[in-house]
Amino acid sequence: MSDQQPGKQLFMLAKWVLKPEHVEEWLETEYEAWKVVHNQPECILFEILRDPERPNVFRLLECWTKDKEWFDNVQIRTPAYDKLWKLIERGVTEEPPSLEYYDRFGDQVNGSIVRRHYLEGGKVLD
Repeated sequence: MSDQQPGKQLFMLAKWVLKPEHVEEWLETEYEAWKVVHNQPECILFEILRDPERPNVFRLLECWTKDKEWFDNVQIRTPAYDKLWKLIERGVTEEPPSLEYYDRFGDQVNGSIVRRHYLEGGKVLD
């Protein structure tokens, strides 16, 4: 039996403002974490977004089948993030990363509306 909460979807939006000289190092480290995190059964979506006007600013958009309490007490403490925390300790950011949480609002039965080409270059898991 799955421990996922039916119909529950938490969106986490993180903002990283990096010192320009550390962007490539952060991208390599984030990609390592992404390879682990996006394969977790609770992870529905994981996008890495880059600001076209400020190439040292990134947003991570993640969607989870769990709630904020689970994310804060379980997910964020998994070893997948350890190297990212070490980068923060080393001072690679211009400001502390921020996390925002959102619950899906709207018709839970119909879910998201996505055009087929949204996933071009990506892959569907399951």
